[in-house]
Amino acid sequence: MFNIFKNHPSKDCKESKNINANFGNNSYFYSIGSPVWSERNYNQFAGHAYTKNVIAYRAINLVSQDAASVPLKLYEFDKRVKQEKNDHAVLSLLKSPNPLKSGVELLSEVYIYRQIHGNAYLLAVSDSNSKLVCTTWHSYS
Repeated sequence: MFNIFKNHPSKDCKESKNINANFGNNSYFYSIGSPVWSERNYNQFAGHAYTKNVIAYRAINLVSQDAASVPLKLYEFDKRVKQEKNDHAVLSLLKSPNPLKSGVELLSEVYIYRQIHGNAYLLAVSDSNSKLVCTTWHSYS
């Protein structure tokens, strides 16, 4: 059976104790023991945590993608009677908010921003005839 305590170092190991262990500036620890403080900006803290922490990034993305994939329904209440509306300007706008994004992408971004910063708002843009034209997310933080 092996006994690691019986092994004795060879002569080469005994002679290697005289080697100089100075590695110069090849170390990643330039300022050991002295902290490097970042600016006190809490929005920046949250953004850095999202981009640099793979677990937080994955968790936030999973929640936002799942929440954005839930189909939206619009109901109109008339004298306590609930009617589902299938053709409404808000539904069509949220399905295709602008030429660059789908509705799922837009809502996913809104949910990501809300989880990171605590709030997010949708901004609807209308033309001169009060017709909803496009929407985008907006933050007031």
